[in-house]
Amino acid sequence: MVQSQVQSKNPQRWTAIAAALYNTHRYYKQFLALMQKAIADGLAELEKQLEVRTQASVHCKIHKSLIVIRVYA
Repeated sequence: MVQSQVQSKNPQRWTAIAAALYNTHRYYKQFLALMQKAIADGLAELEKQLEVRTQASVHCKIHKSLIVIRVYA
């Protein structure tokens, strides 16, 4: 069945579904900026923690005249 044939059988139902989806979209859209900021802040904190852990896990060891650097991920 083609989409237009399905819609023509019960157009009021499809209009109601479209309205419900649109209203749901509009409701959650109001939180978009807040969620994007929360995600960005969370990622910034994770990046900072990762940088600190990376710096802390780099060990230098002098072996005779050779310097060995180990990085633990």
